[in-house]
Amino acid sequence: MLPYRKILTGIFFLAFVLRFGYGVVENVPVAVDARVYQGIALNLMQGLGFAESPEVPRYMDGSIRVVGPAYPIFLGSLFWLFGPHLWIVWMIQAFLGAATCVVFANLGKDAFESKTGVAAAALAALAFDLIIYPGMLLTETLYLFLVAMALLALSRAMRADSLGWALAAGILVGLAALTRPTILLFAALLAMWRAAIRSWRTVVPLLMGIAFMLLPWGARNFLIYGEVILVSPNGGWNFWLGANPEADGSYPNVIPVEIARTLRREPYLQQSRTGYARGMQFIKQHPGQYAKILALKLIKYFSVARTNGWNLHMRGVDRIISIALSASTTLVLLSLGLLGFFRSFGRRDSTLVCLILYAGSCILSGLIYTVHARYRLLIFPALIIFAAHGLYELSRCRSGTGGEPGRWPVEVTFAMSLGIVMLATTIDAMTAASEIQRRLALLLGP
Repeated sequence: MLPYRKILTGIFFLAFVLRFGYGVVENVPVAVDARVYQGIALNLMQGLGFAESPEVPRYMDGSIRVVGPAYPIFLGSLFWLFGPHLWIVWMIQAFLGAATCVVFANLGKDAFESKTGVAAAALAALAFDLIIYPGMLLTETLYLFLVAMALLALSRAMRADSLGWALAAGILVGLAALTRPTILLFAALLAMWRAAIRSWRTVVPLLMGIAFMLLPWGARNFLIYGEVILVSPNGGWNFWLGANPEADGSYPNVIPVEIARTLRREPYLQQSRTGYARGMQFIKQHPGQYAKILALKLIKYFSVARTNGWNLHMRGVDRIISIALSASTTLVLLSLGLLGFFRSFGRRDSTLVCLILYAGSCILSGLIYTVHARYRLLIFPALIIFAAHGLYELSRCRSGTGGEPGRWPVEVTFAMSLGIVMLATTIDAMTAASEIQRRLALLLGP
């Protein structure tokens, strides 16, 4: 058998080639969010500051709407060092994506064992939805790398009761929050867990590290806008998108008229406050309808029908293949992930608890806001580890060593996990007929 490090080295290079190769071959057009990030990065490179439109007063500039400042700054740094060449961004992001696979291996080893770690790295290297993002100017590749590193640092901090590792984890969580603030919900759940078991030693440096990263950006925002904005104020209208009479649990293809009108009429900072207020008003007035929306969100989160949508630049067979690969990735990871999660019941391990809390925070975020295939990608650092454990359990079952007294057989648990995913997919398809028709029209269109 090959040594552990040689296997991981091979997986790293395979992951890098797949990611960089996809970027070079597809040459995905810079559009939507990517165009905004690119524009801010170019302004940073030219010394015009963190701005989308440098010619307008900073407090009126649209850059405050981005999900976080870290990715545009990362992109601007690459442009400043190497010039605004997309292929260099693809190459560096491919490196980060491949490195993330290695971090997953160490996480899997900490939570379970080395074979699970190797399986996690291999699953991540081959996961289609992870292969495509390094070839685009989007936050996901950087965010997943930072989250994986933060989870690994937390694992080492709690295993060794190390203040240094806890501080490093806090800094990484802070950097991830500046990329996408979703992880702050995980930090809150983690702090509550450590408080519940009366273990504060690693929490204090963790929170210090987070504060160290967030406060400078928060101070900058206060000086410009006169308000406390630690990362970004765009959560309110996303909350409203998931809590209004037209909401169906997913990110809408067309923004409801009332919300669109508010976005055009109100300044950026007021939009978020209005969004939270109007969303809460809807929940109070229509609790039954909102409960139905929450159920639909949970169903859509585990639905294979919610495939990656970054294929509109493709045509014909290429688009069909992209959808099929994304759906296959989702089916495999969700089914194996649920299996691995169920089979981990009864284990007492701090790394495992961190992974469960992180996965829970991602699902809870989807329930609070909206469900989208791209947003579901954020759960991958936990999902892939559980999927790798599920795969390992299946392999033990085939070799005749997977049975344990007092527990359901692995085959039964896997059938139940697969059934959950297929049931969610079926219900999602039945309740979203018009959406399916629209996607089929796009798929079969020119």
